[in-house]
Amino acid sequence: MDLFTQDSGTYQVLYSVGKGFFYFFPIILGYTSAKKFGCNEFIGIAIGASLCYPNMVNSNPSMVGATARTLGYVFQGTPFEMAYSMTFLGIPIIMPASGYTSSVVPIILAVWVASKIEKPLRKNIPAMIRFFTVPLVTLVISVPLTYLVIGPIASILTSLVTLMFNTLYGIPQVGGLITGTVLGALWQVLVIFGLHWALVPITLANLATQGYDLILAPQFCCTFGQIAVVLAISIKTKDQSLKDMCLPAFITGLFGTTEPAIYGVTLPRRKPFVISCIAGAIGGAFIGATGTTMFSMGYSGVIGFASFIDTIGSTGLRSVLTAAIGCVIAMVIGFAATMATYKDNVPEPAPAAA
Repeated sequence: MDLFTQDSGTYQVLYSVGKGFFYFFPIILGYTSAKKFGCNEFIGIAIGASLCYPNMVNSNPSMVGATARTLGYVFQGTPFEMAYSMTFLGIPIIMPASGYTSSVVPIILAVWVASKIEKPLRKNIPAMIRFFTVPLVTLVISVPLTYLVIGPIASILTSLVTLMFNTLYGIPQVGGLITGTVLGALWQVLVIFGLHWALVPITLANLATQGYDLILAPQFCCTFGQIAVVLAISIKTKDQSLKDMCLPAFITGLFGTTEPAIYGVTLPRRKPFVISCIAGAIGGAFIGATGTTMFSMGYSGVIGFASFIDTIGSTGLRSVLTAAIGCVIAMVIGFAATMATYKDNVPEPAPAAA
């Protein structure tokens, strides 16, 4: 009996634990962003929920595997061409190819805009009707703005990412090296902004037409650079709560899920996150320069090495070996640099009483 096939209930239940939180990340960020910007938390939650609403998610014709009927295109004939399947008051609703689930920046910008709308309303609307009027007016304005303004901006940024990496890889002789360095350095940043999905259609197209892909391969080592940094922090820190956070983040990262490591450990401390990006850049440069090739779309982490097995040609395990070397390079650099530089944040002593 196949308990862990992707279609099995066992797989789906366990997978929901790891991915459910991050799928609905806009809702959590809606709450935390509202607190930060001094906005009503339930307004932030409502905006985040609107970005995860299934009907809106499924209306995105640019998403990989989408079934939404396309009504038209914007920027047709340019690298920024995008399709849309519905309009708001006649204005096309265009979204990033990846949509808004698991994204970070769109909801933060949306709540910031909402806070600028809510504060003057809260100040000027009479108290007797403020309770229901302020959230209503704020949401009626901010949610359409999110879809009509922030969405197109995110879509354009996604297209720019695709164009940039296609151009870099097309540079003769050194295209692989440059692409590997840039992709390795920026991959985790792209993941945070949700822009990494811009490269997935390129990879899928290459796999469909050629049977292999070179462009996305360098990002594979970023996971290992990240978890090496987390391991070093776990060894050096004297903060027991941080140690307790590092171990599960390391284990989940080892199997390809780096969000706990990024959001829980390295990104809040800044320098370790920068070190992980540098480690990814150097490991990615090696992978790109050696022409390491992916032959299927697979998961990250240790089980992702299967994606580099050549099933169509005669290179066999060559790409598995070069991918492994790139990962080791990223891990050594990330671990060594963190061990050499990491220090716990020590709170400044309170000023002495006069």
